[in-house]
Amino acid sequence: MWGWRPRLENCEVCHKRHGFTQTLSLQKPLPQLCTDCHKELGGTAAGAAPAQGSSHLAVKDVSCVACHDPHASNKKGLLRAGEAQTCAQCHERIELALQSKSKHKPFAEGRCADCHAPHTSAQSGLLVAPEKELCARCHGSLEELPELHRRPEVAGAPCSSCHDPHSNAAPAKGGRSSMLPT
Repeated sequence: MWGWRPRLENCEVCHKRHGFTQTLSLQKPLPQLCTDCHKELGGTAAGAAPAQGSSHLAVKDVSCVACHDPHASNKKGLLRAGEAQTCAQCHERIELALQSKSKHKPFAEGRCADCHAPHTSAQSGLLVAPEKELCARCHGSLEELPELHRRPEVAGAPCSSCHDPHSNAAPAKGGRSSMLPT
């Protein structure tokens, strides 16, 4: 069981005293309540887009407790469900990928963090590196891929324009559903 140490010692780290009203009242609004301690998540205010890249905290009506149980969980990071299952609650493509018989190896093994940062990233899609660089880590550089990838109409395109990075469940942006073997 994953637990949060201050919760065990002092409820008032997050909660205001509420007396007999039995009304839950937090010390600060979310996500500020969380980011005051978790400074590595940045200070992106709810609803404010980061200067570049992406942030879950900038998405309207998404707060830390949408994914995390602030008190205790059987999942790492106090997640309410497994990584992919947590993402699938809002991202339909991930739900489809979970049901697919043909999954990209890192996704099938639940290694979402190999490619994605869970909270904020300088890259779009919360990627941990630029897309082509990320794909090349496992699939090799452009020079190592089949000749088709070096043609001008393909060479400049993002990998995800033809290949779905999670599974063959849903067509990629370009309408093709194709994964590379890993």
